Amino acid sequence: MRIGVGAARAAVMAGVAALVAVGLVACNGGGGEEPTSTADVTETTTPSPSPSPSPTLDPREANIEQAKAALTEYVRLSNEVMNAGGEGWQDLSRWWGTPDLAERYTSTYLSMIEQGRHTEGSSSVSQILVTDYVEDPTGAGHEQIHFEYCSDTSDVTLLEASGDVVPQVGDDPRFIVSVLLQRQGEGSGWTLNTLESHPDRSC
Repeated sequence: MRIGVGAARAAVMAGVAALVAVGLVACNGGGGEEPTSTADVTETTTPSPSPSPSPTLDPREANIEQAKAALTEYVRLSNEVMNAGGEGWQDLSRWWGTPDLAERYTSTYLSMIEQGRHTEGSSSVSQILVTDYVEDPTGAGHEQIHFEYCSDTSDVTLLEASGDVVPQVGDDPRFIVSVLLQRQGEGSGWTLNTLESHPDRSC
């Protein structure tokens, strides 16, 4: 069984290394009232400031950040598996939320192992955009979030077991990838239900 360039490229795209920075700024409370000095006062104290509550995200924004964090972890592991020639792919299976996705990537990684192929280098991601947010009408915590991002695979090389470079198809190494993540219930993690590249959409 041989893995085609297209299938390997799809696996490379699944290994995009996404760095998502989330900044929350907490405001400090103000100081207390200055004491009034008199001739008889030898020591004064300043009341401790009362801490202001840290800002919190609404449930929708919190879910978006959690989904981004899940995607970040998934693509980090994907890059490691691709660089290892498919070894350790079982660690990724818990992220695959549909039988189709599980079958596609299981086949891809097993083929890489059989052929001795591996990648060098890492992909990068930018311009992450939420394209749709689907609430769970039952309230059971199965929200779905659609993302699109710009994937750059220009630093990734696919190598044969012999060390020869597998020629790239003439696609732009920077292209749009769309992904759908779904939460698996209250207090549970997120899975990938779809992951699709769009080589005709350069970014």
